[in-house]
Amino acid sequence: MKERISLEIERCKDFETATKMVSGYMEAYRTVIYQEDLANLTPAEFFEYCMTGVYPLKEYFAVGAEDLRSSRELMEKNRASWEAKRKHARELAEKRKKENNAAVENGMLNTDPMLRVEKDLNKIEEHVAMQDKIVKKADAIIDYLEDKKVKALEDSHSLKDLKKEVEKALVYTALQVSKPDYEKLKLIDTWSTDPQLAYHKKMKGLFYVQGQSPYDLFCNELTGEMCKNKLLRKRRVGRKKGACARSPRGRYCTTASFVPHGANAV
Repeated sequence: MKERISLEIERCKDFETATKMVSGYMEAYRTVIYQEDLANLTPAEFFEYCMTGVYPLKEYFAVGAEDLRSSRELMEKNRASWEAKRKHARELAEKRKKENNAAVENGMLNTDPMLRVEKDLNKIEEHVAMQDKIVKKADAIIDYLEDKKVKALEDSHSLKDLKKEVEKALVYTALQVSKPDYEKLKLIDTWSTDPQLAYHKKMKGLFYVQGQSPYDLFCNELTGEMCKNKLLRKRRVGRKKGACARSPRGRYCTTASFVPHGANAV
């Protein structure tokens, strides 16, 4: 607005005149100036169009607009109709409640016996369907846990074998290596050629940053698996592959960001 009437405001002699000009411009902008983005209507006419669904014209099928209800009158009429419907619904609900209470006090059913049985049958069928969904979901979770268990047992056996190799390497570096050869172990190339230290090639993927462990990963995956569509997980928009799962740089990192053992970890 300042850009449109800035030159005119500069011609005003005092603050009151400028205020009057701004008010006049705002009123003209709302009721006089037509805008292409608003279906070639003024903002006030476009609001009326949105509320009533009738495009404002001077004449509607040979009937002048002055002979028709205004948008305010139409909204008031609709509001009165809505209030009447709501009042009728409240009165009907209150009446049914009183009838049901009176029937119960007299030891009578408040509905037709056959309709009552059909309603109970529908309720049971609804619960049966829900329990079937629970069983299906539980089976999926059990299968998921069984696969995780088998994988964990395989990894555990592999790590135990790797542990034995590392223990042998510890004895080798502590007791069996001469002082000159021990100094050579400080070179990266030595770790790649010495068979006693070949275990380090199997260490890739065992290093994680900022406290993320395989157990933490398992717990996070289990939480997502147990909730449909992973409702307990917050989606991270724009997260790159291999990036951390918590912003800004995250606490948990994927395998792609593990620190490799060897050149950078020795």
